[in-house]
Amino acid sequence: MPVIVSQSKEAEADTSIVKLTVLGLFGAAANFLAVYEADRFFVSANGGYAWGAVAAGVFFGIFAVLASVFVKNRSLLKSIVFLWSVIPLVLFTEHLLPEPSLILIGAAIVTGGLAAAATARGAKFLAESVEVQFFGVAKNVLPKAVTAFLLMVSALGYLNYFEWGGFNRTVGQALVDEVVAASAPAVSLWLPGVSVDGTVDEFLKGFALNQLRNIKPDVVSRTLADFQGTFNDLPAETRTAMVHQVAGQLQESLGKLIGPMEPETPFTEAVYAGIVSYAAKFPQNVRLGAGALLALLAFGSLKGIAALFYWLIEFLAFLAYKFLLLTNFAHVATEMRSRKFVVMS
Repeated sequence: MPVIVSQSKEAEADTSIVKLTVLGLFGAAANFLAVYEADRFFVSANGGYAWGAVAAGVFFGIFAVLASVFVKNRSLLKSIVFLWSVIPLVLFTEHLLPEPSLILIGAAIVTGGLAAAATARGAKFLAESVEVQFFGVAKNVLPKAVTAFLLMVSALGYLNYFEWGGFNRTVGQALVDEVVAASAPAVSLWLPGVSVDGTVDEFLKGFALNQLRNIKPDVVSRTLADFQGTFNDLPAETRTAMVHQVAGQLQESLGKLIGPMEPETPFTEAVYAGIVSYAAKFPQNVRLGAGALLALLAFGSLKGIAALFYWLIEFLAFLAYKFLLLTNFAHVATEMRSRKFVVMS
């Protein structure tokens, strides 16, 4: 093995306990706040908490990258980041004592392990680089760090809604309202004239009218033996009667599947009631399995969305890095190296 001699005025080591502590506390606070905001969102379905969790999660990603750059002792780095992930467990003491939630503890441990591995990978990349490649470090850290955070969030969603009994009518209705409102543009695009903002009767009549307008002339002809033409050519009274008839048939069919629906019930309330009624037909173990599947689907969706914004977190982390250099929190040092080698005389 060649002998490499490092020549530098200062060692590449952690020299300031105070600055390490500050960095550790800020990272811990960011993750603690992110988990708290996510849990509050699951409990209340208040969108403000969701945005709070996103903002705090971004700061968690930033501090994970900064820790990879500034903390030189890799064992210390992994220990600090692991603690960031398990500290939020203090928020859930009622689920840890006297009977601990194994899913919650397991999620925290896996989250901590992933986040620690991510930062260690970034630190290793930096140690093996000749130049300080900040964005290279960030690209090594963020995917696993974000995965760790979203894993914890998904676990909290599952626990709140399927094991801790947090899925009450208020929360469920609020979530359904958000989903239905988000789907409104797509519904308007694919089903012109159909609105999800009104009652069940208005939705079904709008859907029936949309379908009747699109049917072929021969279907109308078979419905009305003496008539040749399209639905739009029918008299207004006949069109209205056909819409009422089809809407009534739709309501009857849906009632057999998810239970009876009152025509004047707001559509979003009927959707929530239908989901609850349909889910109640399955045994508890099936519902828990479905909950776990939904949590996995939510995790995959959130991870896909988050990947679109890695560049933003990298950019914000770079700004923070430059600011810390300007304020003398840290500085870039240069190391010269010499190597002994053997050649034939």
